[in-house]
Parts: sequence; structure tokens; C-alpha cells
Amino acid sequence: MIDGSLPRTRMPAGLEPAQLRAVAALGLDPRAFTALPEERFGVPFRFPYHLGLYMAVNAIPGCFAVIDGPDCIYRKAEWIHGKHDLCSTLLDVGGRHRVVSTLMHSAEVIKSKGEAVVKRLRRIGQLPEAELVLVNSMPHVQIIGTQYDALIAEVEGELRQPVFEVPSRALDGDWLDGYAEVLNTLAARLPTPAESEPIPGSVAIIGLLMDRTEADHTANVAELERLIADLGLRPISTWLSN
Repeated sequence: MIDGSLPRTRMPAGLEPAQLRAVAALGLDPRAFTALPEERFGVPFRFPYHLGLYMAVNAIPGCFAVIDGPDCIYRKAEWIHGKHDLCSTLLDVGGRHRVVSTLMHSAEVIKSKGEAVVKRLRRIGQLPEAELVLVNSMPHVQIIGTQYDALIAEVEGELRQPVFEVPSRALDGDWLDGYAEVLNTLAARLPTPAESEPIPGSVAIIGLLMDRTEADHTANVAELERLIADLGLRPISTWLSN
């Protein structure tokens, strides 16, 4: 039309009727809006794999993680510590962080045989507060195929803490995968009594997303366990619950 207005029967390109109604409800001109194209293979917005791994470590008291990679791992830890979770203990003002970098930068990767990992494991083993140690790597270290199981076997007899490798899936996984892989690793590797049998009436809660250790989340754990108890059952473990 000459005045630039749209015919009454014509809708702005790409907008569905429901979208038009939503725009009109806000008192806005629908001609100012166009629907974004949906790309089947577009790049999704996802938080990184290690962020989920750190969330899991944060929710397990006494758990430490050795990350084979540069010190940029501490920047990701800062996304949780003091920001997302005001009660986080991932980082320590005295330097006894629960996420530990091997400081492996790109120029050293090709020469690495894992000595830095072993060194960090031995140091963590001396900390009285350390009860569990996980080992993982950054993508640029992952591609050289370091045999972390062999490195862990080298120090197993020296350390009182169990040491487990968490699969390094930073190239294909996101933060939910990182959190889940910690749970999968613990479920597969934590020892159980040889003659253990199911205890009738007992319930374990597995897979709770404990992304913060602040009071509202610990209260969620308490409420879940209370609900189970009200059913006449006995809650024995919640993963993860801080």
C-alpha cells in the first residue's frame, strides 16, 4: 500500500498467530518484529562441561579435582565460587583450592607424560581435609591421550584417598554432562561391601542437582528426605547433598 501500512489479511513474515497475539497484547506494532530462523544445526548456548564437574565437586565435602590444563580452570571455578554459590568452598584464600590445575599450557602438552598430575595428587594426598580426588583434563590436553589410569595406579598405594578418573568430555558435552559423569564415576568406582544386600524400606535419592550449597538447597534435601520418611521409608543417601 502507498502509505506503507500492511493489508489486514497479511501477517508479518514468519510470525505465528500466537506470536501476533502476544505482540498485540503488549501494545506493540507487529510489523516491527520478525521471527528468527530456526537452524537445525545451529550453535546452541550451553555452559561448558567443566562447570558441571565443578558443581559436583562443590557439592561433595572433602572432594578435590585435579584438572590437567592451564590455570584458566580457576576462572570457571569463579563462576560458581562467590557468584552462583555464596557458600562455595571450591576456592580457598590460602591457596588450598579444591580444583587444582597442573598449569599445562599448549607449549608443554606434546612433551607431557603426566608428571604434573602425579605431583598434584601427592600434594593433595597430604591434606587432612581431602577425602576423595577426581582427575580430569582440558580439551587441548585430552587430545594427546594421556593414560590417567596408569598415573593413578602409580600413586594408589601412597594415598589414603580414593582417586578416580572422570571421563574428559569437554569437546562433546555440556555442564549437565559434567555433573552426570561425576555421579556415574562414583557409582561405578566406589567400593561396596562384598556381601551387601538391599535393605528393605531404605531409599537413596540419586541425581539431585545440587548446584548451590546455600541454605535453600540444603533445605530442599531435608524436605525430600522428610517426604520419604513420611512414607514410612528410611532415606539413607542423597546424591548430591553437600
